[in-house]
Amino acid sequence: MDEDTFNRRLLGRILPRIIKAAFWGFLMGGEVLLIYFLPGFERFEMFIPAKGASLGLMIVFILFEVAMQLLSGTVFRYAFGTVRALVTIMVLLYASQGGIISQTVPIGPSTIEVTIEFRAILAMFLMLFLLVGFKNVMYAVDFLSEKSEEPVIPEEFP
Repeated sequence: MDEDTFNRRLLGRILPRIIKAAFWGFLMGGEVLLIYFLPGFERFEMFIPAKGASLGLMIVFILFEVAMQLLSGTVFRYAFGTVRALVTIMVLLYASQGGIISQTVPIGPSTIEVTIEFRAILAMFLMLFLLVGFKNVMYAVDFLSEKSEEPVIPEEFP
């Protein structure tokens, strides 16, 4: 009987977190995964710079968001936020090849090569994600400082 009450209480605490994590995971990128199941996606896939890696990266970012929501109320949420910002920086640098994207687009019997240089825009995005990482580190420090000020009352043994 006591174990059943414990399981219900644990389920009552975990179930809302799981629902919230699934919701935020879907908002963060789940709807983009639906695009992969559309017919004719192969035509759009040739415009994605990182060939074949876009689905895997989207899944990684969704898992980051789900893990952050599941671990809300702990310092690990901010650690995952910082790691997500650093991974985003690395992915942006890798996918954009340092701010220059060059694509060959076949149009009928001929092909057109399109080159776009956007180093200034990439630098702004990188600075933004550095600020996001710094913000998460500062939130973690604030969270830990608040937790250190709370009085800890140990449980009494019967």
